[in-house]
Amino acid sequence: MPADLEDDTSSALFHEEFLNKNNLERTVIIKKLTKIFGNLRAVDGISLNLYSRNIFCLLGHNGAGKTTAISVLCGLISKSFGNVNMYGLDLENDITTIRQIIGICNQKDCLYEDMTFEENLSLIAEIKGCSGEDLKK
Repeated sequence: MPADLEDDTSSALFHEEFLNKNNLERTVIIKKLTKIFGNLRAVDGISLNLYSRNIFCLLGHNGAGKTTAISVLCGLISKSFGNVNMYGLDLENDITTIRQIIGICNQKDCLYEDMTFEENLSLIAEIKGCSGEDLKK
């Protein structure tokens, strides 16, 4: 097993044979992700790998740091420490590109009621960097 996979116990999918057999690649690598607000350590050293063609859910009790962790991963707030690599891109240096290739499904309805479906779709497409003729398509 390669040294960089030895510490991957983020899921039942950490066996190299299973990963290779199913052609799964690590797409997101999170190492010691930490977010501190004053004296509060909201996210405390999360390390995990996410794999292609998989769905990831972050579960925990209220105050566990789930929303904070997702906010950091989406670039809504900055991390205090740690490293995050998504699709070969560094979270700090490549956030604009990362935002164009990732998505998030919020717990609450993400559509604005005073906008039509088409207006909502257009808004999200523009946030993701789509414009002009591509937006019309």
